[in-house]
Amino acid sequence: PQYTKAVEKSKAAQVLGLLKSLGQAQEVYHLANGEYATTFADLDVDIPFTGTTKWATSSLFTDVRSNEDWSIQLYPPYAVYAGRLRGPYAGVALAYYYRDWGCPPNANGYGVCAHTLTCAAKKDAAGGVSSGVEKHKEYCKKLFNATKTVQSGPFAYYYAMP
Repeated sequence: PQYTKAVEKSKAAQVLGLLKSLGQAQEVYHLANGEYATTFADLDVDIPFTGTTKWATSSLFTDVRSNEDWSIQLYPPYAVYAGRLRGPYAGVALAYYYRDWGCPPNANGYGVCAHTLTCAAKKDAAGGVSSGVEKHKEYCKKLFNATKTVQSGPFAYYYAMP
């Protein structure tokens, strides 16, 4: 179990570094153009993923790159997501927010500040949290010391860093 955790933490750390680089590139793009990029091609970051498998199918995501483990998806107004595609934590995602989204939290307790890392678990089609949500919660807590849980839209969020 410790070896598996170490391998997963290493994979997640690599993706987290990529998310932060993409977020910073979005900020640079916004300063230069007055809007956020809608494609990864517009950002000055090398993405080592060449696939197009989506973690989330929402039309809010405008571009995708994937490898066998992760799907990186761009949500231009606020964040870039990296969703886990396979393994025991398939369905969990890391998100790096480069822009405030309801920060501080609104009346429903939902709000994400810029430069925040979150973990997100997809809810099922009926609106409930996916059956693997306990594994997702465990992933976020053990790997990133996440604490607060917030339900919003199609996801359940676990804040990993303020």
